[in-house]
Amino acid sequence: MRICFLWILMISANCVCGQTDGVSQWWHGKERIIRYHPEGEDIVITNGNRRFTRALYGTHTAFRVEAGDLPEFALYMPGMGGNIKFGLISKDSSKWLIHANKITARYRAGSMIYTMEDPLLGKGEIHITILAMADREGSILKISAEHISPGTELVWVYGGATGKKFNRDGDMGPDPESSFYLKPEYCTDNRYTIEKDNFLVRYGTGEILSEADRYENKNLPGDKVQPQKGKEQLISGVFPAISTVQLVDAAKQSSPLGLYQSIASVSPAIAGKLILQDTGNLFFCFYPVTDLAKQLVYAGLPDVFSKAEAARKLLAERIQVITPDPYINTVGAALSVAADAIWEEPSFLHGSIGWRIRLNGWRGPYTGDVLGWHDRARMHFRSYALSQVTAPDSGKVIADTALHLARQLEQMGTAVFS
Repeated sequence: MRICFLWILMISANCVCGQTDGVSQWWHGKERIIRYHPEGEDIVITNGNRRFTRALYGTHTAFRVEAGDLPEFALYMPGMGGNIKFGLISKDSSKWLIHANKITARYRAGSMIYTMEDPLLGKGEIHITILAMADREGSILKISAEHISPGTELVWVYGGATGKKFNRDGDMGPDPESSFYLKPEYCTDNRYTIEKDNFLVRYGTGEILSEADRYENKNLPGDKVQPQKGKEQLISGVFPAISTVQLVDAAKQSSPLGLYQSIASVSPAIAGKLILQDTGNLFFCFYPVTDLAKQLVYAGLPDVFSKAEAARKLLAERIQVITPDPYINTVGAALSVAADAIWEEPSFLHGSIGWRIRLNGWRGPYTGDVLGWHDRARMHFRSYALSQVTAPDSGKVIADTALHLARQLEQMGTAVFS
């Protein structure tokens, strides 16, 4: 579907292209800046400083891959599913890729693409593309390099799966960026099995009580809410067999070299090291395992990547916005991906992260019309019709003083339906 919105020109002239008379450039005492710029349908930033601001979705579940301005990633299952990071080693020097001298990050709707330049790479570049998988939960990465200084090594690290949910499921603002970091305390119950080109980590049996759980038990005093033990979960990682892999100490992250040379302790993570070469692509895959008989192998990763990219492209091209304004022209693809992220059969959700709930009366269902998903729209409205309140109860509205009158007391019923 190709749409030309001529009327948007009036909006773009006032809102997108730059400062206009009478429009404040200050917000809460801070000067506003345009951090990203358009390149075709890509949204691009060079040397940004924010991690985990761009979620990637593949399946219509609560699973997502967290990415952002910098090449460090996290999995949310929901619940913390681990952190993925990369570093460079050249002789006795090393640095994490998020600290490379020049990092260009582009959001190509449904994927993140990074290009890094740094003295440790010589005159070369390293490229990373990350996608959510198309037909199952998980992430797939492709890494390539060109004109790299001989002997330069790539270090990859994974760890920190807990299964623990955050206050608002990792929503920006309510939950800090550091929620998705590779923290030593996240690694304490991680148990690894390493094969030739894959690993399996068992996790999630520690205490899983979070602030979200405490909210669900808000009628009990905080000291009366009992810790809960989680159910064991499994994540598999697939990596190039040329990697030299070992368990390391997640508390030793000052440098990639220091971490790789550390000895695993009570906070184990897994790390691999390989020589970067100018030929071919390297693939990495991280995904939850529900059937050990259906684990992926490295030889199949190029096909996994191709399928994920084809699915992303098909979705991103569903709507194309063509105007003289390059900022507005990025909207179509991003809108399509965002709208797909709030669909979880049998209904559209209120949001894809912090408000990922079935909440009637919100605007999500409009996307079924705009994007031509009439089958989804029919299922959505028919499903809500089945839950229509035809004989509402009577009840009082009694605000919960423990939550500063922001919620009703659950034991009094939900008076909004009375």
